[in-house]
Amino acid sequence: MSFGSLLSGAVIGLAISQLTVIATCLRSTRITIVRAIKDIGEAPRLRSRRRSLALGGVGLAVGAAIVGLAFGTQAGALLGPVVVVVSAIPILALVLPRRLATIVGCGAGIAWSAAVFGLVPDTMADTDVGVFLGQGVALVALASIMAANLDNVWQAVASRVSGGSVAGRLGLAHPLDRPVRSVMLVAMFAIVLFTVAFMSVLNAVFSAQGPELASRAGGGYSVIVDTNPSSAFSAAELSDYDGIERVAPIIRSVAAVELSDGTPATPENSATDDWPMSFITPEFTAVDLPSTTARLASFATDQAAWDAVAAGPAEDGTIWTVAPDDVDVVPGDSVSIVGHDGRRLDASGRNERATMAS
Repeated sequence: MSFGSLLSGAVIGLAISQLTVIATCLRSTRITIVRAIKDIGEAPRLRSRRRSLALGGVGLAVGAAIVGLAFGTQAGALLGPVVVVVSAIPILALVLPRRLATIVGCGAGIAWSAAVFGLVPDTMADTDVGVFLGQGVALVALASIMAANLDNVWQAVASRVSGGSVAGRLGLAHPLDRPVRSVMLVAMFAIVLFTVAFMSVLNAVFSAQGPELASRAGGGYSVIVDTNPSSAFSAAELSDYDGIERVAPIIRSVAAVELSDGTPATPENSATDDWPMSFITPEFTAVDLPSTTARLASFATDQAAWDAVAAGPAEDGTIWTVAPDDVDVVPGDSVSIVGHDGRRLDASGRNERATMAS
């Protein structure tokens, strides 16, 4: 963890705590001492319909802008329609009862958040983890608000289950009398449950995909054997062991990679500019190959691309390489591989540039 991330977390935490204290103080100043001692709610105030309509109009404009400008992004496709339907609640309240309008708006937001992956599958393909997190928060918030406006339903259900007993009515008396407090408590527990379920699902998915990803990345090989250069043994010697069907020598190292403009190309999952690299031989491509997500059109198959990588420098000195997905290069981009001694990758006695095969 870097110092910058620790500092950012501390600043965000301080900001949240200060805003919480300020909001609490502002609300406390509006409550008289008598009401606070007796735990009596504030006197009902007439809400300004104009203010609600103005805020709803602003929200509709923001939601429409998100839909129009960012609907092609995953966050825009998820949040844009939700902002629109929630902001439309004050307008719906002009023709529907306030609670019914809130239920309809929140219900529409819940339906969209739950079905967005099926409605726009192209946009939501290869979804980032943050989008799932945003979906969960949106569902919890909308469902909590919707539940607060269904108090009559909860009273009817409790009355039917308890047979109209006093215990059933008393159990709901305080939660329904303090709807905001009850919603906050429900939302807090719902967020905790969502987080636990979210982490459990991610753990299950990663655990299930782990063996498959390892098998695909291994190219058909089962074991990587590291040998000390001071007492190395050759691939031929390793092949003599029982149960060994095929051996492919691999040289592994680290080096810096620069884009055509001289800027370093750093993988997103790396804190340094160094890339882990593996130099392979034609023996490596004789079995199943790791799949590639993209390659040049000049390579008809993955086999052809990997053969070019394993063959080493081409006649024109080009060295074909395979790059990870999490860097800002595309097939055909030229990059420079720079060693720790500052020398660039040398091919056939000349300083050459490595071209990304996939």
